Amino acid sequence: MENGPSKSSIPIVRRMIQIHAARGSYSFRAVCMLAVLLLPAPLLAQFGDRSAQTQGQGTKSPIQTGLQDAGSLKKDGMSAVPVAPMDGPIDPKTYVVGPNDIFTVGIWGALMLQLQLVVSPEGSLIIPSVGEVPVAGKPLTEVKNEVQRRVRSRYTMGEITVTLTAPRTFIVSLRGSVIAPGTYTATAVDRVERVFRLGALLTIPAATMSLPAQTLLDPQPGDEVKTPKLEQRLQVYDKASTRNILLLRRTRDTVRVDLAMYEATNDDSYNPPLRDGDVIFVPALDIERDYLSIQGAVNAPGKYEFSTGDKLSSLIRIARGVTPAASGYVSISRLADDGRVSSEGRYELAAVLNGGADDRVLERGDRVLVERRSDLRRDYSASIQGAVQFPGTYPISARNTTLSELLRSAGGLAPDALPQGAIVLRKVQRLGNGISPRYEVARSWRAAQFNMVDSAYYVQLLREGRVPVRADVAKIAAGEKTSDILLEDGDLISVPTDRRSVLVDGQVARPGYQPWVPGAKLEHYIEAAGGMTEMAEEGDTRVIKRGTLAWVESDETEIESGDQIWVPKNIPYDVSYYFGLVRDISTFLTAAATVGILVFQVTNN
Repeated sequence: MENGPSKSSIPIVRRMIQIHAARGSYSFRAVCMLAVLLLPAPLLAQFGDRSAQTQGQGTKSPIQTGLQDAGSLKKDGMSAVPVAPMDGPIDPKTYVVGPNDIFTVGIWGALMLQLQLVVSPEGSLIIPSVGEVPVAGKPLTEVKNEVQRRVRSRYTMGEITVTLTAPRTFIVSLRGSVIAPGTYTATAVDRVERVFRLGALLTIPAATMSLPAQTLLDPQPGDEVKTPKLEQRLQVYDKASTRNILLLRRTRDTVRVDLAMYEATNDDSYNPPLRDGDVIFVPALDIERDYLSIQGAVNAPGKYEFSTGDKLSSLIRIARGVTPAASGYVSISRLADDGRVSSEGRYELAAVLNGGADDRVLERGDRVLVERRSDLRRDYSASIQGAVQFPGTYPISARNTTLSELLRSAGGLAPDALPQGAIVLRKVQRLGNGISPRYEVARSWRAAQFNMVDSAYYVQLLREGRVPVRADVAKIAAGEKTSDILLEDGDLISVPTDRRSVLVDGQVARPGYQPWVPGAKLEHYIEAAGGMTEMAEEGDTRVIKRGTLAWVESDETEIESGDQIWVPKNIPYDVSYYFGLVRDISTFLTAAATVGILVFQVTNN
């Protein structure tokens, strides 16, 4: 007996499966199992051998070819499909299907089947055993319903799903005022902004480090000059419009793209998805003519591109909304062609934001001001450090916090404080944020006559940005109200520690700190330091006060703890110095005598 199947067994089994599938019988799975049992083992082995033979020969059966060409599942359960980056799920109502879109059609039931299908260049889905379904140019929702209906007409059992697996790629054109016009590859989930930025972005290199100073006198081993690192700073081409971009469809429709409004509202209508064959036209931008400006209580004040139809509310949204400091009113200043103010208007901010009658349509060149209410609330603070109980930074008011109040907040002076040496430093008042400190230096030097030391001191003060404030902290701490001062934001108070010593420095035998003796004179500290050296200039000795750093003669002040005594050096002069001095005096006397003789002769004549 031959081990092959009978010629009549296969048509009978196939007919049974078709009948039960058409009737929707619940015994369909049992029929399939019966069919497998009816098929003899040699037939199953024959199918397996043929499959192995065709794979080894590099050829496939028509059924295998059809399923794999349609994108059927691989052994690992999924087919490889391109993945496009997306900013969110696709809206089936707005997504338009086109060639190269990849779909997954699933049949879930007794017969489980999952096919991946690609829309053909003619715009159709070819579904095995179902037929051709035209889908190009239709919304995704309509395509899903139509495919489900057509598959249901063939497979009546189980659940049928139609899913867009991967959006298609296509070519769009970018034209107009951009850096790199041309054609770009896009997907159906890409928006106009992506292609615009690809063609309108400038890459500007900027150095992030400077070269170290090199010396040729004493080169060190291993030293080398390193090239500065560069960072790439992106900037949109300043001649490219971002609010009046035109999107030209193949359907001859024209859509206006407004990227500024899209960033402000996240409304897809201002930045629509791209379609096959779209042309993006970017007009040239003239911000000095086509502009709107907004100032005041908004989060992003400045000048913005004008677009026809702009309203007060839309400009405020582009400026990222109002701040809590807004007073409740907004005004418009409009200029005529001759540059003079032609009209002004003031409207309620709430009515503008709600789209009421005050939400006026703007014209090119309008200046908008969101009025700001007076609000002096800031993080005003002053810092105190050194010999106090609780050093740190403390909040103060803008107008009426005194130094005595700050001392009380800090717990008062420490037992070892030196109040007469305390100093109050205050920030230098600048002309403004937009004015360079170099201009302040130039402005101050316009009529000044500085020597080298004064110039260096003045420049250093401007560089540090702080100046001392006259304040007698000892009297203030003692409760003397007439000596109290008002604090300003950023004030810094430093109270030194009383070391009960006096620093004797300069031309003495043993310079250094000496114990402070109340009421002691200059001679006591000089003697304690070993006396003056032969190089000392005794008559020029000065006392430097700890708090003010003032240089005072010893007989004009009482030497206090923390003061410094400076004994300068007597600079010796050689013979050439005195010879030059005599020469200069002789020259001066000779010139004076000559002038006197001439005057005498002229007077007598």
